[in-house]
Amino acid sequence: MLNSKLFAFLFKSSFFRNLIRYIRCFWYIKFLKKKINILEENENISSNTIFSNKRHIQEDKSNLSKNHKHPSNKYFFGIKSYSNGGKISLLANPLLSINNVFNNKKKMKVLCIGPRDEAEIFNLLSYGFLLKNIFAIDLFSYSPLIKLSDMHDIKFDDNYFDIVFCGWSLIYSNDKQKASNEILRVCKKNAYICTGSTVTTLSNEEIVNKRGYMIGSDDRINNSKDVLKYFEGSLDKIFFDNSFEFENKKINGKLIIIFSISK
Repeated sequence: MLNSKLFAFLFKSSFFRNLIRYIRCFWYIKFLKKKINILEENENISSNTIFSNKRHIQEDKSNLSKNHKHPSNKYFFGIKSYSNGGKISLLANPLLSINNVFNNKKKMKVLCIGPRDEAEIFNLLSYGFLLKNIFAIDLFSYSPLIKLSDMHDIKFDDNYFDIVFCGWSLIYSNDKQKASNEILRVCKKNAYICTGSTVTTLSNEEIVNKRGYMIGSDDRINNSKDVLKYFEGSLDKIFFDNSFEFENKKINGKLIIIFSISK
């Protein structure tokens, strides 16, 4: 049903994506009492990654969460009330301007790293990718559409994907080279890699003082070089790079880089 043309059309609406995401999340967690499966943390994953991101799905009532509330999350019956997967559009819009992607999207195998919930998957459906070709991994999962897997050890075969969406995921790695090597391993030759990172003028210390803990790793991503250096030797073409916007280091915003690899 989710793979129907009607749902692909309806998923263009952020309201509809959120509605279906919430209903399915409530069904699995509250009605079926499905436990959120969580991978064991390791040294490759930055501190508080799972704690911070799992709250994107379900309300956390621990003392840590009470002392360090998320600045925007709101909940309805313990499930996050609004999540529409709109962030991935910042990657999908420029990607779909590439003719090869636009013309062949229904055949392309897609990996989405770190979607947290199903909303990003639904958003990708609205762009014309097929559900049977969309695979998602995260460090925790309540959904049959999201496989429990670490980006430092991706549970897929070599040369499997045509496109990898790594939006706001690489920033949570303490070993970005290892994560990038895994992404390269599962990519086909000439595959497209889409990355997104938040650039901020705040120092690590200011982030901790404001949020109560560090978001992501101490090794920050601030420009395209901080991403592309991990793919050196395999880099083919750069299709989109808005890092020039952050050259004066006085702008907060989202750094988007889309490139292909030669393998």
